[in-house]
Amino acid sequence: MTIICIMFKTAEAQNYLTQTGSPSFTTSQPVELGFVNVANGNLHLEIPLGYFPQRGSRGFAAKLIYDSRIWQVVTTTSSTWQPNNVLTVIHGEAGDW
Repeated sequence: MTIICIMFKTAEAQNYLTQTGSPSFTTSQPVELGFVNVANGNLHLEIPLGYFPQRGSRGFAAKLIYDSRIWQVVTTTSSTWQPNNVLTVIHGEAGDW
């Protein structure tokens, strides 16, 4: 039994930092079509595309869902929030926006 446990990689459970949607422990600020997670600044939007009735009591609701996931915790000597997946724009390259 010990050999079997050593041979296989450890299973990783779900991580609440990378899940989409509204975490159960969040404090959220409502915005139009979604909310902002006040703890980390992530934006969650649900844009409805249509509702299509199906057989039975449930229908199909088509939506575009966006989760920003821009901010992440970076730990070097202390933990700080830093933007992730954001391009560094050099002035003049993007029309000086």
